[in-house]
Amino acid sequence: MKFTPAGGTINICSATNGDNCTIIITDTGSGISFQQLHTLFDGNPQPTYGTDNEKGVGLGLMICKEFMEHQSGRITAESKLGKGSTFTIEIPLAVN
Repeated sequence: MKFTPAGGTINICSATNGDNCTIIITDTGSGISFQQLHTLFDGNPQPTYGTDNEKGVGLGLMICKEFMEHQSGRITAESKLGKGSTFTIEIPLAVN
């Protein structure tokens, strides 16, 4: 939400695939540059500003990645600057 301006859209969908759940979040926000995209999860946070000039410290996606890895899952990102982003989360389903 921080990087999607008023009037933009954020979609969330999910599906199961065998023993995994896939969650896909897409937005029509500001997007992420090619250079930034390759460093989102690398442990070197960079401060950023949202569409309403709110400041972030760059830790959110790193925390998401760490949480996913602790759950034997993963998170990936695709983006085009000025076009929006897609984040995909894959996580194992609970076993009874």
